[in-house]
Amino acid sequence: MVISVMLGLLAYSTVNRNNSTARVLKDGSAQFKQLMLDPSLRADGSSMIGTEFIDIELPEFGGGLQRLGSIRSALKVIIVFSSDDCELCFNERVLWSKLHELYPPDRLMVIGICTSKEKESAAEFIRKKNIKFPVYWDPLNKVRRAMGFRVSPLRVLTDKDNKIIDIERTQTTIEYQQNYIHIIDTLIEKGLNEK
Repeated sequence: MVISVMLGLLAYSTVNRNNSTARVLKDGSAQFKQLMLDPSLRADGSSMIGTEFIDIELPEFGGGLQRLGSIRSALKVIIVFSSDDCELCFNERVLWSKLHELYPPDRLMVIGICTSKEKESAAEFIRKKNIKFPVYWDPLNKVRRAMGFRVSPLRVLTDKDNKIIDIERTQTTIEYQQNYIHIIDTLIEKGLNEK
């Protein structure tokens, strides 16, 4: 019940963003601005919330191939990034690491998708940034193209069925990151209680 309320609040927020987008679609510059502010919107103004995240096979930096749709967890936080993204954008990696450490993989899985072209420099970047969660390599930007993502880095929250719950640009404030962890805690707790 409570997880439904939390998802309803996320959906309400998305509907409000989408309704305001529908009003500005008549004006091209306003449409562009809205699309850049809301990464959950496709170029046509429709929302990706509630749609399925792409199921694609990608190589993991640690070795082997992984089909993204076969990763099982109650929730997944998927980070789409490039080692060329601005340093300020990577301040959120504290949140990524904390989420990875706080929850067992059956409850929450943090997954990185690195779109950098050069594998060696990307692997060095992952090592230097001390990223411990699995990171998959997508140098041809298959995920970004298929999903219609326009910005990077991007954080995508999906449910156990790979349905998108939320899409956001990275946020750097400590207050925001603490709030996000609280939302994840609530979603996980309520999901476990509904079983």
